[in-house]
Amino acid sequence: MLIRSIAKVRTILPYHCSFSIVLLLLIAFDCPSERSFAQGSTCDVVWDSTIQISQDSVLSIIPQIAVTGDTVHLLWFGFDTLGTITNDGILYSRSFNGGQSFSQQKVLSSADTVVNPGLIAAQQGYVYVVFSAVIDTFYGTAVTVSSDAGVNWTEVTPLRPNAFPRVIVAQDSNVYLHYYDQVTRSYGLVRSSDYGMTWSSNTTNTPPFTDVLPASDTLHAVGPVEGSFRKEVAYYFSTSFGRTWSFPEVLSQEDLAASLYPQLAADRRGKLYVAWNDTGSIVMRRSRNNGRSWIPEIKISQENKALFLDLAADNEFVTVVWESTLGGAAGIRLRSSNDFAASFCPIALPTTNTTATGPTLTIVNTQLHLVWSEEVNGHFEILYRRGTLIENPDIIERPPKAFALKQNYPNPFNGITRIRYDIPETTYVQLTIYNILGQAVSRLVNEVKLPGRYEALFSGSNFPTGVYFYQVRTTQFIETRKLVILR
Repeated sequence: MLIRSIAKVRTILPYHCSFSIVLLLLIAFDCPSERSFAQGSTCDVVWDSTIQISQDSVLSIIPQIAVTGDTVHLLWFGFDTLGTITNDGILYSRSFNGGQSFSQQKVLSSADTVVNPGLIAAQQGYVYVVFSAVIDTFYGTAVTVSSDAGVNWTEVTPLRPNAFPRVIVAQDSNVYLHYYDQVTRSYGLVRSSDYGMTWSSNTTNTPPFTDVLPASDTLHAVGPVEGSFRKEVAYYFSTSFGRTWSFPEVLSQEDLAASLYPQLAADRRGKLYVAWNDTGSIVMRRSRNNGRSWIPEIKISQENKALFLDLAADNEFVTVVWESTLGGAAGIRLRSSNDFAASFCPIALPTTNTTATGPTLTIVNTQLHLVWSEEVNGHFEILYRRGTLIENPDIIERPPKAFALKQNYPNPFNGITRIRYDIPETTYVQLTIYNILGQAVSRLVNEVKLPGRYEALFSGSNFPTGVYFYQVRTTQFIETRKLVILR
């Protein structure tokens, strides 16, 4: 949303938008390329071939994406315009090989139940999908959860009555849902601390966030400044699991121009990035210190016809994608940086189809995952494309400032997974794999380590399917995380 072992999703349309608005946005033609300042050829995206994910003669729109390691989860809404299609409603597909191939689409909830397109988040082997639904006499936000990376799903369960879901994010065992209550006309936040099994209300009075990002012990969020006009972009944070929030810091220039659709991303070093639409242009501000101060804004697009946008970051990479309607024409544009958004590559066109709409993306390590909707043979389908970002040779890796154990990737896995950890000072280090009974089954590291960032490989080929734990232990630090072997 993040360093995407933390997955985040955002709403693309305001709660009151109808499908008629969506249909209007799908009308598209080409628009001319634009001049832009270049960062150099080393920051270009190396693209794989485009993959068509949806397969029905149906209007497939509003794609969403969540990635953990090598597992890619895609969600979209299928609208049966012919009245004869069985695969409509909330649709899902996954890839266990980093986006090289995808499973057949799966209906998580039919259009008979679904009121609006859904949102998705993933963390470790858990996947969470929320959407507005009508179930018997219940109307509001419903949820379905997978604990095995999207293979099996729970029944669709009512979660919050009269609520429209706006953002869902997950970190470790915590899941946060930001919603709009259509009865009280207020915004709130519910939280699960046990992987989506049970939920409780954190607060029924939050600002109208457009994006939320969990990072360590802090929740970051962006949204419009509350007031009569709500034309500016504000940054908020919470250190109480979302129960209370800081006073907003206004990021956009306070003027008569509307600043809309802010999105939020973070890299592994605590740098935050916020991008939004300002009178049809995409602008960005950055924070190098976890939101305590912000660098002046920069313009990402050079045209004035940009619409909805998405933003992703990891390591030194920052990428912005948006939908463009220049002079009534349409398409999607993308700009990428490999120097923490200090400069950007020229604008790229991931697809030349002039009907492309609704792009959303995420970055994990050097892999960029992009999904959108476009017309294929007279029907709108969901398309996916993976790109490889080129590492910047001028980025100098310095010793870490603190001990850390990162989430393994891929996860779940059935071959080899990578485990990264940070050591800020010379010390004795043990890295051990445990089974669910707490028995040590493999010791990967057992030696003195100098300060640095390390990576260990663990092969699960000799172990049965199941949940395992890995722990790094030093004289000053102990941390444990979960991994899943799935065959």
